[in-house]
Formats: sequence, structure tokens, C-alpha cells
Amino acid sequence: MQHELAKGYVVNLLRVASEPSVDLSVRQVASIAFKQVAKRYWEAENDKPTQVLAAEDKQLVRENLLEAIIRVPHIIQSQLNEVLITIVYCDYPEAWPGLLETTMAHLTSNEEARMHGGLLVLRVLARKYEFRDDEERAPLTAIINSSFPVLLALMQQLVASPAPTPQVAEFMKLICKVFWSSTFMAVPDVLLQPQQFSGWMMAFHQAVRKPLPWDQMPQGTDDRRKWIWFKAIKWVLHIMYRLFNRFGEPRLCSPGADHEFGKLFETHVTSQFLEDQLHVLHQLTTSHYLSPRIVNLALQYLTRAVELKGTYKQLKPQIEPLLSKVVLPLLCFDDEDAALWEEDPQEFVRKGYDVLEDMMGTKTAAANFVTTVGQKKPKTHLPWLMARLNGVLVAHDAAAKAAAAGGLSVPQQLARQMDGAMLAIGSLSNTLKARDPYRSQLEALLQAHVLPAFASAHGHLRAKAAWLAKEFANIQFSEGGEGRGPVFNQLMQAVISSLHDSELPVRVEGVMALRTFVEELEDATPLKPILAQLMDSIFKLMNEVWNGKLASATE
Repeated sequence: MQHELAKGYVVNLLRVASEPSVDLSVRQVASIAFKQVAKRYWEAENDKPTQVLAAEDKQLVRENLLEAIIRVPHIIQSQLNEVLITIVYCDYPEAWPGLLETTMAHLTSNEEARMHGGLLVLRVLARKYEFRDDEERAPLTAIINSSFPVLLALMQQLVASPAPTPQVAEFMKLICKVFWSSTFMAVPDVLLQPQQFSGWMMAFHQAVRKPLPWDQMPQGTDDRRKWIWFKAIKWVLHIMYRLFNRFGEPRLCSPGADHEFGKLFETHVTSQFLEDQLHVLHQLTTSHYLSPRIVNLALQYLTRAVELKGTYKQLKPQIEPLLSKVVLPLLCFDDEDAALWEEDPQEFVRKGYDVLEDMMGTKTAAANFVTTVGQKKPKTHLPWLMARLNGVLVAHDAAAKAAAAGGLSVPQQLARQMDGAMLAIGSLSNTLKARDPYRSQLEALLQAHVLPAFASAHGHLRAKAAWLAKEFANIQFSEGGEGRGPVFNQLMQAVISSLHDSELPVRVEGVMALRTFVEELEDATPLKPILAQLMDSIFKLMNEVWNGKLASATE
């Protein structure tokens, strides 16, 4: 609209948004309009004759935006920060050469609001160059050289602070974000300086060891996941894992700065960071809640540690206690799973097949740890692990027989442990199918423990039975080989029956499993009389919940 380009219009929007005497709702409207005008007209689009804001107005915005960001409440600050991103990406450093100097002045002012504003700007500056190649990253060197010594000193003050306020956590989070973006593509020279290297690594170590103010944690599930302290620790763990994954094996690092950093990291940091991950996860054993992302990142670190000779040697004595007290309990069906299953089964199914949820969830991270231990160290840990899982299966089945005799159902806790054991066994499927003596025992396991689970009173066990049957549908059955024999046929019949289960997630897992069984079936002729019925069940299910894998099951 033409009035948006009128001289002074965008400046007046900023003035209204930042004026404390104006009603907050009016300021919020002005901040949104300011953001929209800046994004639309700050810079001409490529190959398009777009009009842009007047040069004088743009200069006035640049001169006043930082002060506004410092003074406004968060609800408006978030809108102004979006404008800052737009302008930095367009103008820095050529049209805004003094931004870094001004930012550092705020950061060293010892005034909390100005320091916070300085961190917000540094985050935007570093983020601009996060994924740029060497030629385009040149301005980042000046940013890092100016800011890293100051940021390190501030981080050291924060981790040593006796007052665990939300503002301390917010500052820690922003510093970590700046560090993450600044080091994403390459190790800056400043980090190879002994004082900077040891200072940053020690600060990260102290951050994850800092006692959390548990009395401040929100009570609601969604609110506690978003707790600012969890966000701060998440970013520290994010950095720890990325450094370990990238520099944990110096011989694989690129020559030069990366290799030099890798040697320092291996010698002085790897062992301590490994202990830090164990410390974080130990809190789960003391009835403390941790956000899923924190658990996920710590387990990713330990999973990688299993793969490397040096860190595995350190971790080896802790693996079985870790599996017993942390990993296997994480695999179990829990209260959050049960609530979602009951209240929104469609969402339960969606989360189960969502790639992002899969990458960042606790169950996936725990399952990956089990898989890696089984694959990389089968002789050392697999006998103990399978004995432990078999104990759960046997205990559940004994309880199921006792419950059936008394007209009862299996106790909830034991059913949930059974769910976790089945998930662990499925996670080990490739290893179990390839190694003796396990591969010769799989058919008996399916017959004794998985087939009965299809009749469980607990819906989540019926769903897990279908999933686990799918994982082992391609084994060599004793009578008939692949895709043949009584046990194979019994499992396939149970899978087909699950398509008519009363619980939506069970039906979905049944469809997923059915495709695998059909692919393994040597002769599909017996299915022809019920093919139309099967397709009808699948199409009805697709009307209830859309899932791309469901559609592929019809192929």
C-alpha cells in the first residue's frame, strides 16, 4: 500500500511501538505493522521493481531500533527482533558498520536490560553467517574476536551465580546460541587460544553441573518442557554433543584448526563431558523430570561414545546400570503416552510416525542406544541385556496367566515394562537375526511371548505385538523357512485380526505389519478370499487418520 512508503510512516510505527505511555495493545499493533512494512519494503526483491523505504527513514530506524528493543516488553520485543533480523541480513556490515561496536557497548554496560539487548543482537549477527562458506563468513571473524572474550567472562559469572534466576538462564541460553552459530561451520582461531579453549569448555561443564532451581519448575506438562532452565541446559548439551561428534576422533578431523582443536578436545574435554552426560541422566533416577530434548541429547552423546574406543572404555562399567536404571525405563509406555492414547489417538499415531518427533524423542534416543550397544558390543553386553529383557517377558506372561485365571488383567506397571522390553527387542532385531544363539531362539520368543500379547487387555501391548511381529516377519521359521510355517501363519492371522481392533493405534500398527507379512508370504493365494475385506479395512482406517505409510500399505 502506498501510504506504507510515505516518508516517516515506518519511523512513526517504531515510535508508537516503543512509547511506554501508549496502551500496550496499540503498541503491539504498531509493532506488527512495523515488522510487516520493514519486511516488505526494506530491500528490493531480486529481479523485481519493488519500491523501498526512503533512505532517511531506514537510517532513523537503524539508529533507534536497538534502544527500542532494550526498553520494550517481551511481547513487542519479539516483533522488533524480527525487524532486526531483516535489517541485519540486508544491511550488515556495509550499511550498518557501527552495529557491532554499539552492541558490545551494551553488552559491557553492566545494565541487565542493555546486556540482554546486546545478546539478542549478537545472536542475530552470528546466525546470519551460521551456514555461509569461508568467503562470505569474513565479517564473522570480527564479531567473534570482539565478543567471545566478553561472552566467556559473562558465562563464567552466570554459572557461578548463587541466584538461579530465570534471567540467568536466559542469558546462558543466548550465549550458547551465539557460540553455536559462530562455530557451526569452522573452529575460530580464538578458540585455539589456551585460555579461551579451557574457559569455554569448563563453562559448559559447570553449566550442566549447576543445581537447577527445581522449586521454580512449572507443573503443567507443556509448561515444564518449555522451562527456561531446560532451554538453557538443552543448548549446552547441544554444543557438547556437536563438539564430541565432530572432534571426538581427531584422526578424522580436517587438517589445520579442526585437527588441532580435536586433539585438545580429546585430551582435555572428552572424558569430562562424558561424565557430565551421565550426571544429567542420573537425575532421572532421583525422580526429577527432564525435558525430552535434554534426555535425547545426553543419550545421543553416550550412543556415540559407545562407538569410539577411548570413550567406550570409560563408559563400559556404566552401560549395564545405565540400561537398567535409565534406558530401559525410558522405553516403557508411560503416563504421557497413556493420556495421549486415551484423549487423542489420532495424535498418538501421528507422533509415532513423525520424523521430527522421532529425531528428538526420548524413546528413539533410548532405542538407538540399545541398538548401538547390541551392534557394537554384542559379546560384552548382549547376553546380560537379553537375559534382562527375557526376565520381563517371563514375569509378564506369568502375571497374564494368573490374571486370566482370576478374571483380571495384568497390572499396569508390568504391562508397561513388557511394552518397553518388546520395543528393546525390536530395536535389536537386526543383531538378533544375525547372531547365534539368538536367531535360533526368535521363533520360540514370538510364539511364547508375542502371539499372546495380541490378546492383551492393554491396547498398547496389542499394538506393540503387531509392531514386533513385523520386525521379525522375515526370519527363517523352523517349519517352512521364510514366509511359511505354523508360527508365521499364526502371527499373520493375529495381524489381520488386529485390523478390527477397537483401538485406532492397534489398527494402524496392524496395517503396517500386514504389508511386511504379505511381502514375505511365499504364496498369497490364501489371502485372495479376504482381499476385498482387507482393503476395505485399510481404506476405512485411512479415513480416520492420514498417514503416508498407510497409503503405501495398499500398494
